[in-house]
Amino acid sequence: MSRMGNQAQVLFKDAELHPGGKAIFVRATLDEECSDQETSRTIYFPLSQCELVDGGYECPHWLARAKAAEAVYTWASKRGEKGIDHLGGAFFQAHFEGYSFAVDREAMMKAKAWLEDD
Repeated sequence: MSRMGNQAQVLFKDAELHPGGKAIFVRATLDEECSDQETSRTIYFPLSQCELVDGGYECPHWLARAKAAEAVYTWASKRGEKGIDHLGGAFFQAHFEGYSFAVDREAMMKAKAWLEDD
């Protein structure tokens, strides 16, 4: 995490409330260092896991890390159509709201399992 502060929570100052009222969303940049690839994505967080604080939304750090992994997995696997087993040496990151999260193959495998259960 690049910001200092309470590592149990992540504060989103620029998050927007989804029109449906059940989620907030932030814009993220995902990148892979070795291949110098980059993309932008929107990441959604359930409003039930967030709290309005200081004009922004606060969510648990574990949820931000999980959502970062989900976004990277979805990008790297082309929405689950392509395998990720060969990506062990790749260095992926997700950047949003001033935070940076490294996403390794293990985190992507957890995201894959979670998405398959959904």
